[in-house]
Amino acid sequence: MDLGQRFTGDDYYYELEEIFLEHLESLPVRQAASIIMQLDHFVNGTKLKRKDGLVAGVVESKDPLFFTAEYLSYKDSWPIFHKLNIIDSDDYLDYMNLNKIIIK
Repeated sequence: MDLGQRFTGDDYYYELEEIFLEHLESLPVRQAASIIMQLDHFVNGTKLKRKDGLVAGVVESKDPLFFTAEYLSYKDSWPIFHKLNIIDSDDYLDYMNLNKIIIK
């Protein structure tokens, strides 16, 4: 009895540029994984209204890591994250006041 092949592909919601990935790889695994999970949450829970933008987040730990992720979003395609920056808490608070943070 022959069974039809099932589709086992992944669903892609965004792309990461090589330089973004290189910066992620330079971080400890726990921090990099937290950033990726936050970006997943951001992309899945937000309707991106702009073609380009920036969003800030924080990796919560004893010594929190604050970051920004810059993205481009073209018509009818997923956003492309192209720049990851490590920032300080004062900058993060500025982004919070502008409503440009990832809310968990």
